[in-house]
Amino acid sequence: MPRLVYITTHPMALRRLFIGQLAFFQRHGYEVIGVASPGPDLDIVGPREGVQTVGIPMQREIRPLQDIVSLWRLTRLLRRIRPDIVNAGTTKAGLLGMLAGWWQVKLSSGCPLAS
Repeated sequence: MPRLVYITTHPMALRRLFIGQLAFFQRHGYEVIGVASPGPDLDIVGPREGVQTVGIPMQREIRPLQDIVSLWRLTRLLRRIRPDIVNAGTTKAGLLGMLAGWWQVKLSSGCPLAS
C-alpha cells in the first residue's frame, strides 16, 4: 500500500482545506498520514477522515531555532515511515516538509531517485 503524507503548519488547514480528500485517498488504497502542529483541530481530523495523524510543533513565523527543531522532527518522522508521496500544503510546512523529504532520497549521477 503506498504511503501518502500530508504536512501543514497549522492543523486547521488539514481540518478545513482537505475535507474528504484524506479519506478519499485512504479509500483508494493509500495509507494516509496527516502531519501538523498538535491541537484540537488535529484531534478531529484523524477520526473524521479515518487516517493516522502526527503532531509536530511548527511555528508560522520565522523562528530559526524552532524551525530547525521542526525540520529535525519531520526528517526523523519521514525516515521512520518512508512515505512514497509527500504533500506539504502551507508555506512553512512546504519548506520544512520538502527539505525533510529531499533528505530521504538517494542521488545517482546527480539525479534524485526515490528510495
